[in-house]
Amino acid sequence: MAIGYELTYISGSPSPGWVPGGREYVATSNDPTGGPAAWDLATLAQQRGDLNSVSCPTSSFCAIAGGYEVLTSTDPAGGASTWVEHGIPNLNGHLESISCPTEQLCVVEDQVGEVFASRDPAAASATWQLEIANPGTGESGGVSCPTTSVCVAGAGGSVWLSNDPAGPPAGWTSSSVDPNLDISDVSCPTDLLCVATDGRGNTLTGRAPTRAELRAQLRRQIRPGRLRRDVLLRVGRYEMPIAGPVPGTVTIRWEATRRLHQAHRRQLTVAGGELTFSTPATRSIAITLSPAGRRLLRTVKRLGIEIAGTYKSAEGVVRANARTAL
Repeated sequence: MAIGYELTYISGSPSPGWVPGGREYVATSNDPTGGPAAWDLATLAQQRGDLNSVSCPTSSFCAIAGGYEVLTSTDPAGGASTWVEHGIPNLNGHLESISCPTEQLCVVEDQVGEVFASRDPAAASATWQLEIANPGTGESGGVSCPTTSVCVAGAGGSVWLSNDPAGPPAGWTSSSVDPNLDISDVSCPTDLLCVATDGRGNTLTGRAPTRAELRAQLRRQIRPGRLRRDVLLRVGRYEMPIAGPVPGTVTIRWEATRRLHQAHRRQLTVAGGELTFSTPATRSIAITLSPAGRRLLRTVKRLGIEIAGTYKSAEGVVRANARTAL
């Protein structure tokens, strides 16, 4: 476990805790509950500003954010010489928060809510990429990355989410969750739950939908609206709006009911489409007619359709069914 002076947050391996830090020091211990004698202090040279946040995903890697720099060590208890300073260019304010789910990813936030990420934070020449520039929503509200594929940052009254924290900046999306106050901190113990606090002592929680909720939503969405056979035959496809509350892939298939003449039994697949969500969103899925579907629509006066929907996501696979007629 490691801490720095003027620390606001502390993270350790195996368990976090609150510990006061000393000015211009990093305090480390392999026995955090062993009392004052179990802690060693290391003086850090040329530090420009308070150390505000520390994250240790393993016992062999820690990163500290403060001032205009990130300090990393692959031997946190090894003394001052094991800590390496990394300057981050183009900062508009002191670093306030850091979260490192692994040694291969760290994400930091500065005091104006801008977010930077690095895929090589422990490297001697670590590279940092600006992910959220000028959010314009207030001050830093902390950053928390429970995994390499989920990261949440607070800025003003909004939370920003990315499923690829060090990827293209466009992958970060924001939601206003506390418009009248600023988020003060956020913590996500898993990719299914986040808890945030604001400046007035309110607590906000965000969680991923359960499989039962995903199934109910999918069932509501897969039944198409009013369909016209002539339009469907002319266009060859149907655009269906689908809301994806979590990243995943939606697959929809229309199949003719089996109450058909024997000659049509081999032509059951009418249409199908697939849509992948990288972030929660509402988009249109194109249900495209198959050649067999066109033949069935032209030859069967009233065609019963069985609709099968599948949603594959990190929460698992859910399926839903519905029926309609053409």
